[in-house]
Amino acid sequence: MSIRHESKNLPVHTLDSVSKGESSFNISQFDQMGALSHSPFPHRHAFYEIIYIEGGKGTHIIDFEPYSVAPDSLVYLLPGQTHFWRLTSPLEGRTIRFTENFLLFSPSEPFLHSDLDLFHNVSYPPHIKLGKSRGEKIKLLFNQIEKEYRSNDHGRELNIRSYLVILLIEIQRLLIADNHRKTMMKSSALINMFKKMVSNESLPKRPVGYYAGKLGVSEAYLHELSKQNTGLTPGQIIRKEIALEAKRQLAHTDSTVAEIGYKLHFDDPSYFGRFFKRETGHSPKTFRSYIRKKYQIL
Repeated sequence: MSIRHESKNLPVHTLDSVSKGESSFNISQFDQMGALSHSPFPHRHAFYEIIYIEGGKGTHIIDFEPYSVAPDSLVYLLPGQTHFWRLTSPLEGRTIRFTENFLLFSPSEPFLHSDLDLFHNVSYPPHIKLGKSRGEKIKLLFNQIEKEYRSNDHGRELNIRSYLVILLIEIQRLLIADNHRKTMMKSSALINMFKKMVSNESLPKRPVGYYAGKLGVSEAYLHELSKQNTGLTPGQIIRKEIALEAKRQLAHTDSTVAEIGYKLHFDDPSYFGRFFKRETGHSPKTFRSYIRKKYQIL
């Protein structure tokens, strides 16, 4: 099966477009949703998504990495990530979708950035194999969230938000256990906020000093904290995000290399080509040809 592109822009699914008008939170069964819930076409979301898979077979491609679809597994997706499904049997399970504002992912809630770094920690895979025993606890939390969602009881939204935070903490614990990081030092809330700001694909990437100023720290302090927490400098994190967005545009749009460079604020197409090759090891045209052939993207 091939994937056809009709536009120079990647489709972006908003929450109200996939959940019948809901604008901040939704939980649904796969068999209650349309094709948008498991689209075979590359797209990205303007919301967070947590998927509990109870059945189905195939492959899920997230930012060029393939993951096998299997029962009792969990998937979590960030706004801006590109993904699509190649299913050989239908998905069974449920999906939770929520906006940033619903969970209050903001500087006013810094604990969410330190205790829940799963959304911006590159060492964590977006697919988790649960198995029956670990899956039961996750399924119970999905049940509690869905029960509240279907109710009209007092404090409904607050209860949903509370159960969702508990669910995210449980997922974080699973990731730590799977990555043998039980004694892991708590990651820096400031660095998680920095990575979140940089990963926002709708905003132009800025110099390190811009982000340091927004975060209220010096460039030197941001550099030191970034090296301690990620092993990378702030500049390296910014360049990796630019290269990732360039890959998304090359693979999933029909924009020319020069147009993609301009979108990413490179005034000189040749400089964009040199930047991309330095960061990825491939020229833009070579990467586009390779990745489209690999995933049959036309």
